[in-house]
Amino acid sequence: MSVDKVKTVEIDGRKFQVYKMSAKTSLKVTKILAAKILPFLDSFLGLDGKLPEGDNMDDFLSTISLEKIADAIDHIDEADLEKLIDYGLSHCYEQLAGGATQVLNSNGTYGVAGVEDDMIFTLRLTVEAIAWSVSGFFDASRWTSMFQGMGDIFKLNMPTSMNSTAAASFSSQ
Repeated sequence: MSVDKVKTVEIDGRKFQVYKMSAKTSLKVTKILAAKILPFLDSFLGLDGKLPEGDNMDDFLSTISLEKIADAIDHIDEADLEKLIDYGLSHCYEQLAGGATQVLNSNGTYGVAGVEDDMIFTLRLTVEAIAWSVSGFFDASRWTSMFQGMGDIFKLNMPTSMNSTAAASFSSQ
């Protein structure tokens, strides 16, 4: 069985190589997601353990708002959120003229400009990396569509960078 280990994503005209996490890291991420986010989303969205089927899925995905995502993120403690961001960004490399440069280095410093101060960009890239790496775990269920929908919300409904006034407004909602 051949497994793709790298994919290219583009965010705001910037190209990134996203490397698949190891099985061990993917399990750690899945554990955090399963323990913290999925139960919250299930009860908050009134799913009773099941996602809608067919056309109802599109209707359901259209009801997922940034407020609901922010509430889900709020249920993750700071240490777990830090782990998720670190796991995601450390598997991303920006394609630059001089070669691929790791977004988040192993020592916690940023290897590329414009990520550490941009909350939405960081979330988008983190979601891309995590969703792709753990998607195999969720393929057997309809949660895959939900994670794709959450990523699509970031792509379509949010500016890619926020000034301090907009960021303050977003975080106070």
